[in-house]
Amino acid sequence: MPPGNLATRDSGKLDVAIIGAGAIGLAIAYSLRTMDGNCRIAVIEKDPSYALASTPRASGGVRRLFTLPENIELSNHSIPVYEKFHELMAVNADVADIGFKKGGYLFIVPPMGVATLARNFERQRRHGVNVEWLAPDKLKERFPSMHVADLGAAVQSHDDGWLDPYAVLMGFRRKVKSLGVELIDDAVMGIEREGRLVRSLTLKSGRKLKPAPDRSFRCKCSSMGSPRCNTALDGGPDVVERLSACLKSLDLEKALQVELAVVAPPSNTERRGNQTFLHVIPHRASGDVSQIGQVLNGVPHVDSHAT
Repeated sequence: MPPGNLATRDSGKLDVAIIGAGAIGLAIAYSLRTMDGNCRIAVIEKDPSYALASTPRASGGVRRLFTLPENIELSNHSIPVYEKFHELMAVNADVADIGFKKGGYLFIVPPMGVATLARNFERQRRHGVNVEWLAPDKLKERFPSMHVADLGAAVQSHDDGWLDPYAVLMGFRRKVKSLGVELIDDAVMGIEREGRLVRSLTLKSGRKLKPAPDRSFRCKCSSMGSPRCNTALDGGPDVVERLSACLKSLDLEKALQVELAVVAPPSNTERRGNQTFLHVIPHRASGDVSQIGQVLNGVPHVDSHAT
């Protein structure tokens, strides 16, 4: 079992349970596991043969030629991953070949679609896409067999291409298993909830999966030399809100004439040993913020201890 792995099979206790072991579910498991080697993850798939799964039925095209900035940026992130997939998903000396071919994509429109294509082209260029505008004469020059008399224009993205979706699926599956993610061939039959929290999953086999014990947080903030407060902030989705309330009780905002904001994890979480640091930043300042570094010395963090 890889270092840092916390077994889930016997205890049934998890940090993350992912329902569906297709490319998306396995990619999430891979990302979480590589970000946190102690994260206890299980991926549950009711059809391990993937006979009816969507991933193997995909065409395999990967492109950046989208209209929405969000989709363009997702492709800007994911396509370089596919380019290095054979190395990233290698297990020991076994590379994960997905047959990635950078052959480019070509979008062609009639005259009535030129204005829309031009808007999309400019948006794609703003987001760093390697895309080329082709008027009909250039299109004919590049693709001599194409009839272009009734065409308005085209765009060609040179870094896009295609791959083998089933190979991607198997590559992710082998990799996450090697990282200690538990792959469960079963179906989820019931979800027990308490408000926004999931308390357990019941599988068709009768097995029950439960959350691992929350990491127990205690606020260690202090102000102007006062004792650290040691307020319990047991792990959960509202830990940031409770830390914010704890800081407000110290009247730091009044003393500094500044509105403080606690930055939520994971993007701004910093780990040192067994401690998790939630950064406290000035949200709106009207006074001398140069004092903040001194006054908040030791304030903007909570200790995190696994229970």
